[in-house]
Amino acid sequence: MLRFIERTRKLQSSPSPNHCSDPFLTASEIKEAELLLISRSQRRSFPTELQRLQSGKTLKPSSCIASLSPTIRSGGLIIMGGRLQNSALATSQRHPIILSGKDLLTRLIITTKYLALLHAGPTLLMAAANYHIIGARRLIRATCRSCITCRKTSATNDGTTTCIQSHSICSLQPHWNGFCWTFRHQERSH
Repeated sequence: MLRFIERTRKLQSSPSPNHCSDPFLTASEIKEAELLLISRSQRRSFPTELQRLQSGKTLKPSSCIASLSPTIRSGGLIIMGGRLQNSALATSQRHPIILSGKDLLTRLIITTKYLALLHAGPTLLMAAANYHIIGARRLIRATCRSCITCRKTSATNDGTTTCIQSHSICSLQPHWNGFCWTFRHQERSH
């Protein structure tokens, strides 16, 4: 969608007959679209926090992200501050982007990771997430519980068995026919 908007703007400014480019998305275009979606998600989920951080004020202690010592990244995204700023980790791991577990985008990200990791459990999904998600464990558990494939494979027997009807029971009698053993089906008498 971003590529369409960019191409439309270019066509309006200087229409040229040779404006076709590569039909495939580049990595930079995908990353740009991802950051735009995350920015919109944060505006929906943390409007007052974003406004206070952009104006240079401190967050209220009642804010759900106040304990994460959030800051604003150059692109306007809320990132997690904290104790890892002097570590040798990559910047995205030291200061992950903060997302709300209640937002639809976050659910889609978790579901995509869940399927990409072949129905991984909550611990592995939390380790594989590139973001700090508020309420991540609850969201991941709900994702795992709602997966039909995982429900089928983890189904357990409650220990009760049902009785077999008497007309379903039959006996097989072995019989040597000179070449191999065969079994004859005989109904059981009641």
